Amino acid sequence: MSRINDKKDANGKKNGPTLRRHGKKGYVSRLRRNGARRPMNIFLVLFIDALIAGAALCVFALFDHVLPQSYGSPEEAAEAVSPYAFELQNRRQTSNETPVPFANDAADSQSETSLDAGAASGAVSNETQTADAVGQTTEEALGLFTFPGMFTDGEVEITENSYRSANLNITLTERSYRSEYKGYRQRYYVMHICIRDISCLKSVFAKDTFGQGINEDFMSMVERTGALAAINTDFYNFGRHPKSMLIRNGLLYGSEVSDEYDLCVINFDGTMDVYEKGKSPDGYALLKSGAMHTFCFGPILLRNGSKLSDYEDVGRDPRTCIGMVEPGHYVFLVCEGRSNSAKGFTYKELAELMLGEGCRVAYNLDGGDSSQMAFLGAMVNDPSGKGRALSDIICVAEP
Repeated sequence: MSRINDKKDANGKKNGPTLRRHGKKGYVSRLRRNGARRPMNIFLVLFIDALIAGAALCVFALFDHVLPQSYGSPEEAAEAVSPYAFELQNRRQTSNETPVPFANDAADSQSETSLDAGAASGAVSNETQTADAVGQTTEEALGLFTFPGMFTDGEVEITENSYRSANLNITLTERSYRSEYKGYRQRYYVMHICIRDISCLKSVFAKDTFGQGINEDFMSMVERTGALAAINTDFYNFGRHPKSMLIRNGLLYGSEVSDEYDLCVINFDGTMDVYEKGKSPDGYALLKSGAMHTFCFGPILLRNGSKLSDYEDVGRDPRTCIGMVEPGHYVFLVCEGRSNSAKGFTYKELAELMLGEGCRVAYNLDGGDSSQMAFLGAMVNDPSGKGRALSDIICVAEP
């Protein structure tokens, strides 16, 4: 509705009829003429703020977790080096050259938990000094193992599901398991690996680079490193570094104890230790005591030859785990899942399987699309989602 409004100017002359409209448009127009603005709806303000905050988080995640951030080669990026790593390198060298250490000043300045100056600089006087630190012989401390009848005299014997040489004995077996879950028969693959020398057990970074968001196809890593057997590990750069523990091949990259993830440690003497979240020593202490590799994921499946009292129920998924029967004898296990033919395992079922394989210690690694296993240059399992690019693998190769 509208009405005619005759207005007069300053001289009293009529300006003629003008149309004044009632309603929202007229109200806004009057506010503008009077220099005022209509207040914005509070819900619209909150919505816009939420959009801005979400965009900021996305940008942060992009730069912190998605875009690759190289910290350099593994040697250059390391904070400190295990004295055991230098002894292992010395043992394998044929010349008298002194290995060059990769330890920065920050490692030397650590207090009670740091390596001593000689160890941090690689200046270990002899093999006996390293062994005596833990009351072992040199061979025990530096991982030389004897399994009668397991190795050859030098020749290499290869079958479809086994590899045997003077240094390695690997057997691959496909097994099935009838699950309590609707009686489904689940499929999984297990490798028993005996090594003569601890240097056969290696960790490999994607693109031989340490950093955030740097990933590589699983089989690409296997092929370029000549790995005879390999599995995925903990996807270390998926938001778990540098705050979490990270030691690989005797090099320390992160020393903080994780309050979120259980820890698995493989030592230079071939033993495997597991720690509940928040209860492990820090990285420098582990390095000094002989840690060679650490994995920060979990949960712990077996400890001291026994299952834990309880396991978190997180459903069924493809799984990867690693276990130790005895020093130098390890088990790699990968199960399939997320398909009609394989539903995946729970942690409880996985612990039972590893116990059945004779493991005294067992630990769960990253699963889902990451779960991948290779043997003799070929993919063993059918990865969920065709697999994903990984940050690192653990593999077995000739020394």
